[in-house]
Amino acid sequence: MKYNKNLTMMKSLALFLSVSLLTSLIYFTSLSAFAESKVVISPNCGPEEGFNININGNNFLPNSHVSWVLFDANLNPKFNGYFPTDNSGGFKEITYVDHLLPGKYTMFFFDDSDINYMYDNENNIYQIPISIPCTKIDK
Repeated sequence: MKYNKNLTMMKSLALFLSVSLLTSLIYFTSLSAFAESKVVISPNCGPEEGFNININGNNFLPNSHVSWVLFDANLNPKFNGYFPTDNSGGFKEITYVDHLLPGKYTMFFFDDSDINYMYDNENNIYQIPISIPCTKIDK
């Protein structure tokens, strides 16, 4: 009798672990659908005095946060911030940048659920070049 009880318990445990593994695989596979983020900004250049940047991002972690950092050409951070994402991993925001010297900059966007300005997924970092001031190529 004890043998049958242990066997039944082991089968139940094996079934539970199998279902848990399958559920985890489905969950993490669905997250990989969000692995390729996309961000569009407008404009991608502006005057030294400052300007608004319209930012539209998609395919980040849903109901989380996306941090952004603006780096100069020497990778010195100039500005940073974060935006909440909606239930599909998207966001639409406006941010203001000002007092930048002429030059080339890069704006990085990444999943940051705990808002510590460290990426949650190194494979999901999106970057966009920004120029101060605008040149004919930028327009």
